[in-house]
Amino acid sequence: MLLAAFGLLDAAAQERMATVWPSPDWQTASPEDEGMDSEALAKLVVYGSARSFDSLLIARHGRLVLDAYYAPYSANIPHAVNSTTKSIVATLIAMLHADGVLDSLDHRVLDYFPDRDFANADDGKKAITVQHLLNMTSGLAWDEGLGEHWRSLTELKRSRDWVRFILDRPMANQPGETFYYNSGNSHLLSALITRLTGKPAEDFARSRLFGPLGITNYSWPRDPLGQSYGGWGLSLKPRDMAKIGYLYLRRGSWFYRARNGVSDWQRRRARRKFEVYMRRHRDEPPSRPDHWVN
Repeated sequence: MLLAAFGLLDAAAQERMATVWPSPDWQTASPEDEGMDSEALAKLVVYGSARSFDSLLIARHGRLVLDAYYAPYSANIPHAVNSTTKSIVATLIAMLHADGVLDSLDHRVLDYFPDRDFANADDGKKAITVQHLLNMTSGLAWDEGLGEHWRSLTELKRSRDWVRFILDRPMANQPGETFYYNSGNSHLLSALITRLTGKPAEDFARSRLFGPLGITNYSWPRDPLGQSYGGWGLSLKPRDMAKIGYLYLRRGSWFYRARNGVSDWQRRRARRKFEVYMRRHRDEPPSRPDHWVN
């Protein structure tokens, strides 16, 4: 289990403080220097040992005050971050939208595949937009439930053409109607990044996200046709995962670079996802409305 925690201040307080940037790596400080209790953090480390944590990091005011690892893991071993891969892919989509390369989140997905002829291409499927993929409300029939109900993922991994497998699925609901957790949606977003940039999501991330953050040691598998996995598969070092969190804490800025449009977009997406989910699942425990964290 990977846990990166940040001491959050209100926006005004953050702006009053001198910004500390974890580049090329994190600065460290004692917990007391940053207003935290060493004894309390020591108890948290013990708790992590009893709960099979793999690593535990806490950053406060831009400095690491706790950086613990549990055997056999260490700071330099990239760790599988599973569905956090979805958040990285969504971040890249945000960048493309901010750049104007993706003209609208309401752009219909099938428009990006004019050379492909997908099965069950009814009006509902033609209406799926980028926003529906981000919101997990595409309406595509999918089986990715709890326990052993992972049939769609099992069949996907057996397929040579993952994009075709996903977009050949029939519609179970109208787009935007029902939230259903579907890793296929996120893989389609990865494919869209390739369509828009001419390169796999990993290569785009290397130049636009990982590179500026100093993230170099990671792994990101690809499907049989060379698309970066969109729904899972990325492995990052814990300190680099914390950098991703810090990027959002700093509202999408890094050093004194202009904001890249990620933060405002993410706030809107979080609100829209939460509203859609709550309308459809008022009696169920909510999933994380913005990011997928493991």
